[in-house]
Amino acid sequence: MKLSKQILVVAMVAGLAGLAQAGIMDDFDSLGGNDALLEKAQALNPETKIEIVQSRIVKRHSRHEFYPEYGNILGGDTYLNTQYLAGNYQYHINPRWSVGLKYSHYLNELGSEGRNIISQFGYIPELDWPKQSYLGLINYYPMYGKFNFFGKSIIHFDFYFLAGYGNIELKNGETSALTGGAGVGFWLSQHLTSRFEIRVLNYTSERMAGAADMKLTVANLSLGYML
Repeated sequence: MKLSKQILVVAMVAGLAGLAQAGIMDDFDSLGGNDALLEKAQALNPETKIEIVQSRIVKRHSRHEFYPEYGNILGGDTYLNTQYLAGNYQYHINPRWSVGLKYSHYLNELGSEGRNIISQFGYIPELDWPKQSYLGLINYYPMYGKFNFFGKSIIHFDFYFLAGYGNIELKNGETSALTGGAGVGFWLSQHLTSRFEIRVLNYTSERMAGAADMKLTVANLSLGYML
């Protein structure tokens, strides 16, 4: 399972690099997006290389985005390492707002500290790991831009905030969950997308010793398709 997760991450990163290198569409390979303006600027000083970053190219009015996701839990029970695989759907109302759904399946394994305690004492404290979750999401995109990828291609991006609410299934039962954070969406063409997010996942875990308030930091990467 660990090898398959590593292969998935390598494939996603390689896909992003290949798409950026290849230059998927002509309009994504030019910084200008306004050839007349660029020609006028070059005519004023023909010996200077001029690059212009301006209008938003990717249209995101009433569009549907689907993307698989790989994520890693950076907090939680000390003795566990947790990753997850997720499927996402986003409906882009306009370039500023989108709403979506996320289903996550969690992959849990004992960390080195947990294995050491078992080898020494034969047991570890009670654990209540996540199994799967369902979340409704809303995203707000206040800033956008473009950057030159080593002179080979132009990457378009949006910085966004997200908030969500839903249900998470744990080993000891189900409970409600809240999430919130920020991310960067990369628009590789009119259809191909990628996202990187950092967020907090908050839920209550029921233990024999009482309820525990869990605030997990989650980092995730995705590669998707927009209709």
